[in-house]
Amino acid sequence: MSAGYLGSGGTKFIAELPAQRGRTDELLTRWTAYQAQTSFAQYPDIASETQAAAAALARLQQLRKSVTDQSAPLGDVLKYYTGTIALLLAVPAEASAYANDPSTVKKLLAYHAFLQGKERAGIERAVLSNVFARDAFTPELFARFMQLMSEQNAFLGSFREYADGERKALYQGFVDSQENKAVLQMREVALARSATGEFGIAAEDWFKAATARINALKTLEDAISASLGDLTQQVSDQAH
Repeated sequence: MSAGYLGSGGTKFIAELPAQRGRTDELLTRWTAYQAQTSFAQYPDIASETQAAAAALARLQQLRKSVTDQSAPLGDVLKYYTGTIALLLAVPAEASAYANDPSTVKKLLAYHAFLQGKERAGIERAVLSNVFARDAFTPELFARFMQLMSEQNAFLGSFREYADGERKALYQGFVDSQENKAVLQMREVALARSATGEFGIAAEDWFKAATARINALKTLEDAISASLGDLTQQVSDQAH
């Protein structure tokens, strides 16, 4: 939403952006409380990542103000958000270093790969929100768009390699979904008209379609997370 707002010169996402910030603040409050109540002393790598994330999140209000004022370069905004999120998404990979059960390690790596792929879908949503709002690519944004498509394919491909049969079937359902196909169609338009612009796609329509696809990924993510939780509980019970 910040990218679309900046790309449109402050004419798009005027109402949506403050509302989203409010929803984010609610989750940030929960995350901060969890951090305060939980000791990561046994897991120094995870402690390091989450502490760095907390330090980055302390700059959130300043970043938001620069977006509202339209004084923040798009590259700086993307760098801040993706960098902060990357610190949080590293946790499943870091957690695998503390697991001795091979099946748990494999599921953690699958979970990590999936989260990384889903995050690239989120960055792609931001990049094309900006592109469709300005109705043209810059060379830098086109290169970023191509990179994000490639990275999504790579991470989600890794997920399929690590995932069990049930999770692979769920992922195939996502691949075949209308939410995924709608985004693929918009991508084709962006690629076909990358040199000329004039895409004929409103930034809000792209954002809505990309969000529906990400929500479908989120549903699958929740199933992966629940399965991982069930497995670790089972392993713990067997150990006892």
